[in-house]
Amino acid sequence: MKLDSRIRKELTRRANGDRRAVAMWRAYVRFLEGCLVLKEHAPGTAVHHILWRAEYPRYIKSKWNLIRLTHEDHTAAAALALAAEPHNENLRQGFTATLRMSGTNQHLAWKPKNPKEVIRLYLSGQSREQLGKRFGVSGWTVCKFLRRVSVPIRTIGEAQKWRPKNIQEIVDMRQKEKMSVETIAKKCGVCRVTIRRLLMEQGVTRLKIIGRPPWEPKNPQKAINLYKRGYSVKELAPKYKVSWLTFLKFLRRSGVQIRKQGETQRLQYLSGRRSWVNQFISKPQFLRSGKKAA
Repeated sequence: MKLDSRIRKELTRRANGDRRAVAMWRAYVRFLEGCLVLKEHAPGTAVHHILWRAEYPRYIKSKWNLIRLTHEDHTAAAALALAAEPHNENLRQGFTATLRMSGTNQHLAWKPKNPKEVIRLYLSGQSREQLGKRFGVSGWTVCKFLRRVSVPIRTIGEAQKWRPKNIQEIVDMRQKEKMSVETIAKKCGVCRVTIRRLLMEQGVTRLKIIGRPPWEPKNPQKAINLYKRGYSVKELAPKYKVSWLTFLKFLRRSGVQIRKQGETQRLQYLSGRRSWVNQFISKPQFLRSGKKAA
């Protein structure tokens, strides 16, 4: 196939007397003239603009400027054009696009020795970064391999969820051994919200202990009087060795009106348990530590 004379004139003008550019543009033209021209669309082919679209938009639909090539020839032609003008950013972007389209860098893709083991570890809960450190590659490389083998990639929220090694063991501790959520959380080293979420995902509902009366202190009136004098729920709960929520439920069952936080602080100021000066002025170090000044 003989190229149009307008292409030769334009490429000669771009060389501007540079011997290296002239030689590379001649090689570019000879390569295109020697390529097998494909008339119809076929898989693995693409239309090549001899005078590239970024700088010659007026020739985008000109038939003399279009030629259908295979992906390999398309990439080679873009490489010759970039060699003629290595500092041309438009040619560099075109070469990168054709290289990705051709897939000639597929041989550089990471292929583990045991792909089934990588897939099994990822599906068991290990993250991409953990697998990357284990196999000596980056987490993004592991992600690309998993996508090539059609493994669904977890979202960030799903990846950050805590997963125990044996979920059934936690379910048995809750259902068979009747352990509380707080006890299981301390044993596993996580918070109780995480354990409760995991149990809800497994279909385990809250256990209702039949016949167990609600908690009350030995002297309920004394606890109520302390609360009315200005002591907060979080101050009284450790004294009775219960959680503040349990103590709050006891007050509500007893018909005590629950104060707001500001009202509790006002009662503490009036009773002298908290002063306005200590609230805004820091004490010296020897007073905070309980030691006397020398």
